[in-house]
Amino acid sequence: MEIRCIDKAYPVWEVTKLELPSLNTTELKGKENSSKLPINSKREPMYLDWSNSNHFHFKETWVKRKELVQEYLKSGRAYEECIELMPMWPNRFSKFEWGTGEGSVQIIHDRTGFHMGPHIDNREVVGVMIVNLQDNPEGSGTNFHVDRDTPEAWYSGPTRRNTGVFFLNNWNTWHSVQNNGHDRLICYDIMHLGEMFRNG
Repeated sequence: MEIRCIDKAYPVWEVTKLELPSLNTTELKGKENSSKLPINSKREPMYLDWSNSNHFHFKETWVKRKELVQEYLKSGRAYEECIELMPMWPNRFSKFEWGTGEGSVQIIHDRTGFHMGPHIDNREVVGVMIVNLQDNPEGSGTNFHVDRDTPEAWYSGPTRRNTGVFFLNNWNTWHSVQNNGHDRLICYDIMHLGEMFRNG
């Protein structure tokens, strides 16, 4: 797996060459989206069934990729490549332990027409990794903006299978999604605030 910092002033990285195993999507466990927000009418969250051998193998491989990102953050390399990290998290992720329990990995199916405007995540979210599970529609990758009111993206994430983005929630990581093509299938994993203080 390769991790590339997009811009030293923004805690946003492109991830490639994840080499995830093919996922049997027909066996995914759907979860009814109870939200009444219009944006969620075209978003279907799904979860792996750990009793399914294909899903379990996918999960085990995914956990190994998460460990590479965790090691990248803790090793100091991320801090060398992104100057914004030190004022964000001066503890250098020393106590961070990314959860691997059931439900930590989410599969998301975004239908044609799904749209989420520029936003930053709530403060319980430290970061997010989003990876394409198929060759998704061109232009459906995560877009990053300088602020909420600037529609043009300064960077758009890749859409090919086994590529994606990893970013830390920060004042300058405004991001959006617009899917105008066929259905989009991604793997979505959140770094939660509580995971920053698990060790010691």
